[in-house]
Order: sequence, then C-alpha cells, then structure tokens
Amino acid sequence: MDDKEKRFEEDIETYFLSKGGYTKGDLTTYSREKATDMVLSLNDIPMAALEFKN
Repeated sequence: MDDKEKRFEEDIETYFLSKGGYTKGDLTTYSREKATDMVLSLNDIPMAALEFKN
C-alpha cells in the first residue's frame, strides 16, 4: 500500500472516531463467529435491558 492510500485510510478512521460517533475496536475482544466486538456490543446495551442468570 502506498503512503497516500495509507494516509487516506488514517484520515477516514480519524474522522469517524472524532466526529462520527464510532469507537475503535479491539481484536482481542472481537468474535469472528459473531462478526462483532463483544465488549463494544455490550456497552451499547442499557444495563436495565440485560437479564442476569445465576
């Protein structure tokens, strides 16, 4: 990948993170099977909506 393309991708990411309301994910909490970041997904659910079972 050339430098211009890499810089372009970095600019897009910076914009989405700073102005677009996005949160940067973490590959250590990403589930390939579910195609989602499990920690970020849980952060979007209000605690009152979660049902905890013993």
